[in-house]
Amino acid sequence: MPRRSARRVAKFLAALVVIFSLFSPIFARAQSLVLSGSLRNNAGRPVASAVVTLSDSTKRLVARSDARGRFHFTISAPGTYTLGVAASGFLRYKRLINIAGSLDVAVTLEPSTLPVIGSVMGVARTPFNSTPLAQRVFPREAYRDQGQPSVTSVLDQTPGAIVARSTAANDAAPIAPAAPLVRGGLPFETPVSLDGSLVSLPSSGSFDLALIPTYVLQEVEVLQGPGDPAGAGGGVGGALNLRTAEPTLPVRAMLEVEGDSRGGQFSDLAYDGTLPGGKFAFATMASIDGSPGSLSGTSYGVPSDALRKALLLKLRMTPDPFLTVTANFLGVNLQRALGGVDAVLFPNGSVGGLLPSLDSTQFETLRFGQIQARLDHGTDGFDAKLYGLDLANSAQSGAGGITSATQEKERGAAFVWRHQATRSLFSLSLSDSRGTAASNDVYAIPIASGSDLNLLTLRGTATLHPTDADQLDLSAEGGSLAQHAAPNGTTFNSYTWAPTAVRAGYSHSLGRELSLRAAVGASGVTPPVMALSGGPAVLQQYVGFPMRVVGFTSAVDRMERANGEDVGAEWRLHGETTTFSADWYRSNTYNAYVLESEPQSQGAMLERWFNGPPMVDEGVQFSLVQFKPVGMGFIAQMAFPRTYVSGPLPPGFYANGNLAVIPGQNVSGGAFFTAGENDVAPIRVPYAVGYGEISYKWPRGSRLSLGALYEGANNPYAAPAFVTFNSNLELSLGPKAKFQISVENLTNELDNRLPFAFQGIGVPLAAGGAGLTNANALQPRTFRFMLRQSFGGGAIYEH
Repeated sequence: MPRRSARRVAKFLAALVVIFSLFSPIFARAQSLVLSGSLRNNAGRPVASAVVTLSDSTKRLVARSDARGRFHFTISAPGTYTLGVAASGFLRYKRLINIAGSLDVAVTLEPSTLPVIGSVMGVARTPFNSTPLAQRVFPREAYRDQGQPSVTSVLDQTPGAIVARSTAANDAAPIAPAAPLVRGGLPFETPVSLDGSLVSLPSSGSFDLALIPTYVLQEVEVLQGPGDPAGAGGGVGGALNLRTAEPTLPVRAMLEVEGDSRGGQFSDLAYDGTLPGGKFAFATMASIDGSPGSLSGTSYGVPSDALRKALLLKLRMTPDPFLTVTANFLGVNLQRALGGVDAVLFPNGSVGGLLPSLDSTQFETLRFGQIQARLDHGTDGFDAKLYGLDLANSAQSGAGGITSATQEKERGAAFVWRHQATRSLFSLSLSDSRGTAASNDVYAIPIASGSDLNLLTLRGTATLHPTDADQLDLSAEGGSLAQHAAPNGTTFNSYTWAPTAVRAGYSHSLGRELSLRAAVGASGVTPPVMALSGGPAVLQQYVGFPMRVVGFTSAVDRMERANGEDVGAEWRLHGETTTFSADWYRSNTYNAYVLESEPQSQGAMLERWFNGPPMVDEGVQFSLVQFKPVGMGFIAQMAFPRTYVSGPLPPGFYANGNLAVIPGQNVSGGAFFTAGENDVAPIRVPYAVGYGEISYKWPRGSRLSLGALYEGANNPYAAPAFVTFNSNLELSLGPKAKFQISVENLTNELDNRLPFAFQGIGVPLAAGGAGLTNANALQPRTFRFMLRQSFGGGAIYEH
């Protein structure tokens, strides 16, 4: 190269160096820095759809976490920023972070155990529980793994949850009536909520779980403990919350088609997702379950057909990252034949027909709607909601042509203020609920039209973290309850009660492997309208048996109250895959609402509600569970519940015909329409319940399992202790499809007999001997075949 040209190139390069040195600060400032990260709960699961903010003194950036819990920001200058995270059900997260270059951070969110307007929300879907609450959460997949369209199946397998079944209906019939008993609490002592709104009916204080198919649910939440921990209106041992399906992040459709070996057919369709930008999300679901009934376990040709149709619509709008409005509607139509018992061997030796209503066809229509708004502003949050429920229930007897009808309505509103101070969370809520009930059911207590209740409650709660290892939950509530009912069927009385509840719970974590918990509390129980109602009996004579019901009356004059305590522990083994849980609990109940049949002259009976003797719910629960995304898993659970009268019995108690009530003896359902052999509830609490399961998951989502359910003595079927088996095989057909075969009652346990009146195991009586009880049946061995297909979105692996 010529020397002159070389000098020109050198000058040009030198000029570039000077220019770069002069403008390099500008270039540096123009560089983009990326802050990315992941959100997980304390069990290591990703937290999706959380609001993440990054701010300094001049600007504020907002993002949402995706399905994997990931988020990212692009910033123009290094410096110190405040990173904040707000997610439903979790404590707010805030920290200062120095950004000098691209950075990836990991954030762990701690769950908030404070209920949001009565909802049991924000609980990690893993077996490990580090809070002061004894709680279990079952996602929809827990039911799908067993091919179960009904809520009751997994609850039966859960320590602390028992399903109460009718002692009169045929339990082998599809979609048979059922109510939850949390820790042995009677049906009206176990509040049931739907999306955090109380749906326990004004008439009975309970809710028929058969109304809700599992397909329209996101999860089933069981909260256990004294002192009304769910804020659901007076639970003794805990509460149940059914949370409807949430919109998914990707837009997708899901189709499930199922048939069974008894001729049943099931079709489920969902279309849900979140639109780009995250401001609008929706979930639409339709479910149709139909079955012609059991081929065995029915009563001499009495049909037991069932058809359940459900529709869920949920819309969620997020016009601002800190404002969310959710509206949802659930409609259910249920038609079922109760399949009662035709053949009856009466105590006098005669053979006749049982109540014709038990062979009736029942029609139920449920409508539930709710709108809820949530606003977050700095360290404060506000929630408001309105909800309503309508339930119409009618029945027509196939034998006598008798019809009956029940109409119930509930309306409610609630407002909550939340405040977070560092790691502590406080809330104050005001709720108002109104319910009306009317019934002319000829085989139950008549409820005069115009019977109602109005409950106004103020509740304060706090979650405190004195140290990183300690958590303290405190709650107190007080209210005013006004009720109107007609104890004689015609003249209305006004009742005014003052329900209160207090609770304190404490947990201490020894590292991440062991957590200890304890709680104490006290609460009042809302009287069901039927416990305050009465009137003349419509049905005077039972067929084939000389016994008459001459009327119903109520002598309830005190509110039922309870206090109790529990202690428990969680121990995480082998990393985060295996957990051992143990709990002991005891609740003391006073003035329980009891229905007894008082013998009258000439074989007549008078049904009377009154405040009964003291009762105790106590027991121990154990659970050893291993869940793995891939590999071997197992479940080993056992519970030993006891629910019994503790005494002292009031004077003349046995003279009124309560011979089946023996202090220390588990609630046994008493005898069926037999004078003088009553019990404190028409349900049975077994002395032991257990469930074991072993499973294996393959890398592509296929799964094989075998489970066994143990029902101990005093079970709802009035049978000796027995075991039923289930087996399930899921085969992945690519990332978006599965084929499943499930078998229920693998060994045909209890399907070889009819549900026969007075032929069950007798109940010990105070005067000696045994009271007559009804035998009952299980559904026979049933094979279910299900094909599940997803359209759009991601894979359907439930890992």
